[in-house]
Amino acid sequence: MAKPVVPAVHESREQDLRDSEDTHDDEDEVWTQSLSLDAPPARKGMRQRWVRFYVGGREDHNNISRKFKDGWKPREAATVPKNFSAPIIEAGRFAGFIGVHGAVLCEIPEKRAQAREKYYSNLTRARTEALESQLQRVGQVAGGKGFGPIVSEKKSTLVREVKVAQDEE
Repeated sequence: MAKPVVPAVHESREQDLRDSEDTHDDEDEVWTQSLSLDAPPARKGMRQRWVRFYVGGREDHNNISRKFKDGWKPREAATVPKNFSAPIIEAGRFAGFIGVHGAVLCEIPEKRAQAREKYYSNLTRARTEALESQLQRVGQVAGGKGFGPIVSEKKSTLVREVKVAQDEE
């Protein structure tokens, strides 16, 4: 039995033209993963951060109250540049503010943030010095027959770095 002859399938001229068109003219564009916590640029003289106010189906009153006492205030959606599409909380305590996934964007004046950093830096230094002093005393207990001098090695490692663009007002 002879096989039937099947004519070769030819693409139409229209298909040839479509195939030759450059349909992806933005291939040189660099893609970055969008973040669910994208934030608008900070306003001049301010720092900002996301503060959790809702977790596990309930408001986290302790966390938000602590941050407010430190000087953080929610950022209103009206303060965002028109070219930035910020997520706005539609209902509840933080309606009209920028927020997403149980967090509200808060800001603090730069001077207050620096004063807060200085306070915690001094507190950390004082605690570290007290701890080192106690370690040295423990090393010399029982008339010098303790462990001997204790040597501590300190190393700092940058875990992550976040750069937030400053708003040019």
